[in-house]
Amino acid sequence: MWYWANPYWAFLFLPFFFALFYRWKLYKKQLVLTVSKLPTNEKKFPFWIVFLPEILLWLALVMLIIALMRPQKILSYTQKTTEGIDIMLVLDASKSMEANDFLPNRLEVAKNELIHFIDQRQGDRMGLVIFAEDAFSACPLTLDKDLLKTIIQEINSETLPSSGTAIGTALVTAINRLQNVKDSKSKIILLVTDGVSNKGKINPITAAELAAKKGIKIFAIGIGSKDGEDTEYDFPTLQKIANLTQGNAYEAQNNQKLQLIFEKLQFEYKSLFQQPVKNKTKDIYPNFLWAFFALFLVSFALKSIGIDQVFAE
Repeated sequence: MWYWANPYWAFLFLPFFFALFYRWKLYKKQLVLTVSKLPTNEKKFPFWIVFLPEILLWLALVMLIIALMRPQKILSYTQKTTEGIDIMLVLDASKSMEANDFLPNRLEVAKNELIHFIDQRQGDRMGLVIFAEDAFSACPLTLDKDLLKTIIQEINSETLPSSGTAIGTALVTAINRLQNVKDSKSKIILLVTDGVSNKGKINPITAAELAAKKGIKIFAIGIGSKDGEDTEYDFPTLQKIANLTQGNAYEAQNNQKLQLIFEKLQFEYKSLFQQPVKNKTKDIYPNFLWAFFALFLVSFALKSIGIDQVFAE
């Protein structure tokens, strides 16, 4: 079994495939010109060899990206039993969260408190849903706190560039992540928002009723000062959402109040999780690194002797 130590390097495949697609469009034109120049009695020759240096170069880049992702072979696994709760964090990332009645702004303060909250929750599996006009599951339930904190740190108001607030959609997205977990006695949604639900096809109350049927509790935090700009969260609705699921609702009107709310959050009924732990791993990325050097050198050598020119003439 393989494990990717640095999986985020996989994002390099996006520009890679874009460049490859663009180059392929040029290939087709060049291919027609190359074949048309070959004498009739030589057309049975594998004309693709003209492109061999560049093909090898593309393969070399694939090997380099894979090497950067640092693949490892897992030699042994053990199971570690931990006690915790399943918590889906649901964070409002709409434009109004840029309001600076909280310093530096609501979104940054909420992110900082969530990161601190994650650090305090030892043994809990946690995931993340972000929302504005629509909702996005940014991270499934995980025990990898560093990964979750990194994702939260990267969130800004441009992550979901829209001004609406779809609380119902966000809650259902979180419910879908939690309902398939079979080994948990306690499932929690922690909602942080500064707005009224004005987008999405799902009413927040309907979403709360669904959560109650699934045994999921919702804890809702309305963020924003009473006299702050863009402060319009509907606290009675947040209270109803929480009450339907036997959770709680809170109002955070400044930085200190929000910090106090997070410090006082208490959840019950922890579950036992079986957490796989890698005991022994072996790096295999050097194989891909050597493959990169080999392909690159062969490509360079073929290009140097002019193989593409020899067979094109």
